[in-house]
Amino acid sequence: SINELFRVIARALGVSLNPVYRPPRPGDVKASYASIERARAVLGWSPRTSLEEGIRRTVEWFLEWGA
Repeated sequence: SINELFRVIARALGVSLNPVYRPPRPGDVKASYASIERARAVLGWSPRTSLEEGIRRTVEWFLEWGA
């Protein structure tokens, strides 16, 4: 979920933040059912990097390259 992604990014940055919720904007997606299950079933694919590890590496990269 977006809330979980928010928490993972905040942890990777080493900060304590509270999300700010606003009214939905036109075009916002109310619900998403994204899943890797089809790729796993059809292609035999599975991720090698967890969401947490991927975010941590991404944050490190941005900090290293001054972005």
